Amino acid sequence: AHSPVLAAMHVITATDALNRSRYVIEDAGLHLLLTQRKFVEHYQDVPCRRLLLDDLEPVLPQQPVDNLINRCGVYNTAYIIYTSGSSGKPRAVMHAHRAILARQMMFDGWYGLTASDRLMHGGAFNWTFTLGTGLMDPWTLGATALIPAEGTAIEQIPLLAARHGATILAGAPGIFRRMLRANWATPAALRHGLDRADLDTAEGAVILPDGTRI
Repeated sequence: AHSPVLAAMHVITATDALNRSRYVIEDAGLHLLLTQRKFVEHYQDVPCRRLLLDDLEPVLPQQPVDNLINRCGVYNTAYIIYTSGSSGKPRAVMHAHRAILARQMMFDGWYGLTASDRLMHGGAFNWTFTLGTGLMDPWTLGATALIPAEGTAIEQIPLLAARHGATILAGAPGIFRRMLRANWATPAALRHGLDRADLDTAEGAVILPDGTRI
């Protein structure tokens, strides 16, 4: 028999404090922790298996790309997000697969995402806008998610977008303002930018480069 919670995942980012991430691992009852070698010393005695992404990288191209057998229903838990804990201990919020499927209404109606797109999100992966738009949506449709490496300056994101053929560039208003102040040229493949709020605020309207819409 299978557990009622299948393929559930929690993203622990590099910005999570060590004591918070250990709390999450124990509270969520993690069975497997995907991490990197540079962080492994922090998780020597965690009560779950550890798998290093560094070790997976050379063998991933040899793995089959066929879809796995689907043993999940729309009400099974897909991923878990913890609250900030500002009012006490962080609380787990479970999201079912139907929450991901419901986002498909935005693919055409909001940002025109297709399977051939290469979407780059400039935000940190410790909040829900980045997680949904930058990872869940491209993965749902079979598009490519481009993730800037930790420590990448926001002003360098347009250069990365051009170098890796990003067709959609996403981010919060503050990220777009910093990128645009860097006087960047529109990457050749970029169709449009995707923002979670109106850039025309009290701080002043932001003028996008020619050929780019948001």
